[in-house]
Amino acid sequence: MARLVLLMSVAAAGALSLGAADRFLPWMDESGKPLEFGREPERLPTGCPDFTVERPRPHGGAVVDAADFGVSEALTDNTAALQRAIDHCRRVGAERLVLRKGTYRFFGERSVVFRELRDFTFDGGDALLVFRRSSKWRPEELIWQNTFHPEDANFHVVGCERCVFGNYRMDWDWQTDPLATFARVTALHPNETNDTLSSVDFELVDCERHPFYPRPMPLQCIAAMAESRDGAVSNPVRNQGGGARYLDICEGSYGRAMEWLAPNRIRFYPVRTPDAPGTHWRPNDSAKFVKEKFDPAKGRKALKWYVVGQLYRLAHYYTGKSGVYMEGNRHLTIERETIHSCRGMAHVIDGPQHHTSFLHVRVAPPPGERRPITATADSMHVANSLGWVKIEDFSVTLNQDDFSNIHDCTVCGRRAGTRTVEITHQRGNLYFRGEVGDPVEFRNPDFSPFGFTARIVRVEGNVLSLDRDVPGDLPEGAIFFN
Repeated sequence: MARLVLLMSVAAAGALSLGAADRFLPWMDESGKPLEFGREPERLPTGCPDFTVERPRPHGGAVVDAADFGVSEALTDNTAALQRAIDHCRRVGAERLVLRKGTYRFFGERSVVFRELRDFTFDGGDALLVFRRSSKWRPEELIWQNTFHPEDANFHVVGCERCVFGNYRMDWDWQTDPLATFARVTALHPNETNDTLSSVDFELVDCERHPFYPRPMPLQCIAAMAESRDGAVSNPVRNQGGGARYLDICEGSYGRAMEWLAPNRIRFYPVRTPDAPGTHWRPNDSAKFVKEKFDPAKGRKALKWYVVGQLYRLAHYYTGKSGVYMEGNRHLTIERETIHSCRGMAHVIDGPQHHTSFLHVRVAPPPGERRPITATADSMHVANSLGWVKIEDFSVTLNQDDFSNIHDCTVCGRRAGTRTVEITHQRGNLYFRGEVGDPVEFRNPDFSPFGFTARIVRVEGNVLSLDRDVPGDLPEGAIFFN
């Protein structure tokens, strides 16, 4: 059984707490240049001492049956019924909430919220929980801000202490709203006079009538897939057709223009914006952040990436929603959980959360089903936390992005003025989320102590104004800890 333990200890004052014997790893070489991507460091960290994530303390509370509050396989949306059961558990101090084995649908727009429970276990009874909710178009937000909407998640677990959630299977409604589709290129159509009309024909290989037909179909990411369908391929034909093309990937975006040729065939336009009624597209995301910048004058060039006969995955969604959004909990365990699929991140940790355990977790399609995708983004995404995270026996397959993306509360930056610093990390303050009043500790580029802490008094884009003078010798590429 593979075991990975991650730890970051944060002291009460907000500074990173490390022992005197800790060793620090540089991210720059001797000349001051960043280490080459993929290069092995000369030495590896030895790891942290083991620690315990506390489990619920027995207290003789009630065992509650969710069926007594109306949770039923007959309902289209069990959100309100399950919420009544959860709220009752909080009021009476219940010890356990149990689902009976079955398939339960959650097709409403609201998240199931587990709020401020103590010494509590949610036992899913090996039930299958199937979710579906519509996209939300937030034109004022950028791509990754769509992640930080816990009210859109399937489960929102917030402010709980010594709780266990598990023994359930989570899925999405593929019959109505598939997350991705296997497709094969059947033809390429370069247009010599108008590049925006250059197009690719796809056959949607596993269906006679696609669930989206005849509605517009979102196309947010396209990846070349192995014929075995168990993973992506990098370069099937002389560096053509491999890897992935992230299109316009904000929640609610339709990516690129398409049209239906038949109930299981589409024509895709790589450099044409969607124009069907009700579709959305945002040029600033494509221009600034998407890996392949949108250029309507390069339609024929874009066709070189597509290979006739090659199998691809058409992902209809990327960020937005989430499976389990955990916020500000203490001693939380996710165990014996299976996520067959979800929109967005499978798991998100945010806020001042500490002591989190993932034990016996699977992100995988249902047995026997050859689906193209599980989580449409990361399987585990730490946006902010107070550390103390354990991951043990956690397996992932066919998710669209990172297995584990731990941004936490750090960015790179430099001294910008007497009392100002600038975040130079590519995503700036969007992930760091520094706000007025936050204490920030500054460290050297190898994470060793620098010996300076200050509070933010003003935020202007990526420039932070502080309540103290910034030392003139703060190194380029310093680490900021929020």
